[in-house]
Amino acid sequence: MDRQPRRARGRPRRRLGRHPGPAAQEDRGFLRIAQAFDADAAWAPLRLSSTASTGTVTIDGRAWDEYVLRNPEQSANISYALGTQAGPDYVLVYGALTAEETAAFAATLEPQIDALTETP
Repeated sequence: MDRQPRRARGRPRRRLGRHPGPAAQEDRGFLRIAQAFDADAAWAPLRLSSTASTGTVTIDGRAWDEYVLRNPEQSANISYALGTQAGPDYVLVYGALTAEETAAFAATLEPQIDALTETP
């Protein structure tokens, strides 16, 4: 017997699919981007629960300040961040991805950061 979908108010019933998400918990994460106008690295701790830079990393020839947040549950689940000066502004990439994933994403921002650096 071929079953027809139930109709509610003359419309066919729709079943919305669910995306199961990443299979493993460690595959989950997020990144945010923030830009502080006319600011420097002193601005970053304001966004990162007062966490100071733990060092620098170089990505495609650009120096990025590195921030490792030890207690993500106390800092809106943020565990890692990278920040760099972009002309008069400071750009911060932060979230809950690995250092490698965050660096890979930061590398994709190079054209925009270069444009900010070159803007008078």
